[in-house]
Amino acid sequence: MDQWLFACAAKEIQRYILDGDKLKDMVGGSALVDNLCGDFLDEVMNGLGIAGSNPIVQAAGWARILIDDGEKARRLAAAWPLLVSQYAPGLQMVQALVKVEASLPEAIEQAERMLRATRNIPQVQFPQAGPLVERSQRTGNAAVRKDDELLDAALSRKRKFAQEGSGRLEKKIAAAIGLRPDIAWPDDMEALAGDRYVAVIHADGNSLGSRVQRLNEQAKQSPAAAAKLYKDFSSAIEAAGLAACSAAFREVIRPVAEKEGRVPARIIVLGGDDLTVIVRADLAFRFVETYLKKFEEAAASELKSASEARLTACAGIAFVKSSYPFSRAYELSSSLCGEAKKHSKMNLLSDKTVPASFAFHRVTTSITGSHADILAGELRTNSGLSLAFGPYTVGAAAGNMAAFEDLRALASAACLMPRGAVRTLISDLYADAAMADQKLLRIQRIADEKNGDAGKSFGKALAGLTGGNSLCRERKTPLLDAHLVATIERGHGEEKE
Repeated sequence: MDQWLFACAAKEIQRYILDGDKLKDMVGGSALVDNLCGDFLDEVMNGLGIAGSNPIVQAAGWARILIDDGEKARRLAAAWPLLVSQYAPGLQMVQALVKVEASLPEAIEQAERMLRATRNIPQVQFPQAGPLVERSQRTGNAAVRKDDELLDAALSRKRKFAQEGSGRLEKKIAAAIGLRPDIAWPDDMEALAGDRYVAVIHADGNSLGSRVQRLNEQAKQSPAAAAKLYKDFSSAIEAAGLAACSAAFREVIRPVAEKEGRVPARIIVLGGDDLTVIVRADLAFRFVETYLKKFEEAAASELKSASEARLTACAGIAFVKSSYPFSRAYELSSSLCGEAKKHSKMNLLSDKTVPASFAFHRVTTSITGSHADILAGELRTNSGLSLAFGPYTVGAAAGNMAAFEDLRALASAACLMPRGAVRTLISDLYADAAMADQKLLRIQRIADEKNGDAGKSFGKALAGLTGGNSLCRERKTPLLDAHLVATIERGHGEEKE
């Protein structure tokens, strides 16, 4: 009997979800993507009478399925693009159908090559907008209906799906953490945080590509067990991501939700090692710390591979006003995550594990773009001193990277210093770092006189990051980061000093 591999993957998932920039539309888009290659694909195969299939992977927006009937496999390949266009208008999908001849690993490699080639082919989007067609103001595409505004086909479908309460992600998390059913999930930014700051968090696993390469080599050596190897690996990563996210919601979000009667967070993407979530600002640091720690623990438990370095993740946190365009906030959080991953890979632990770390930034100016753009335009003084000290590791420090627990200690010590002292020192750093160090000594003496050993405590915490009673190390200072941590955790991102 012939065996065929059907592979499909959605293109530009993040762009599809974020298009429109309203939380309720993003929630609907996320639910559509999450459901697409899960329940919907199962319904399609049942409807086409495809029995005997062997799903290797069915995750958010992509799938790999073995089918023991060439005719039925071709039937699925012919019907799938049309069905996807009806189920999730605007979402581009690429697919490949490969006959398994030599071995499954070789078929998977061939399918991946076909998918990569197909991704570069532009796809026509319907309906096309002619000169007499009204357009959605949010996307510029042809409008198909009017709600409170003109909606294109994609926004219309997302909004309907969100209104149907098809939040499978939220249902999984709520069930995992035992959240009361009467507690509501927010469907707009105002319900989540009012006009205060929110945190857009993006997290991603480290060195997963190299693990997949080693898995491919292992599968080539054991072709008969290849399907099980791929399936077990995919299930393990999916379980680790869900366990870590559930733990962060259980420990950080649920206590606040039960007290206030609403969830101060909303999941945008949760698939394997990939997480995008919006959280109320004051909960963001604890959420990320918990997620990164639990992801490492859960991955070690699920993968059970003592011969390899531990699988970890990195994250980026963009603190923005609730009215700030989400697409820009996501771009910033993604670039911050990339910055953390880059530094972590340069500072491996003794067992070659990439340390879990994260970087963060609060948007307070009109400068937008990636973290590199902001660093050059906003966080660097004329003398070349960087006001961004991170990224920070979760757990022990690694190489040249500082531990976030040391930054939090500095933030706590800064709260005991004289009112306005930290902001004064930050301003002085722009002018002259040596002068700022001299002023620090005077401020510490005043703090010791007025508040016990507050100045000495600040110096001790500072030394944990810079190595001495100096505000800088290697042309970087942790002072602005510490001030931001204190501000965020005390007041949802607002200045309280």
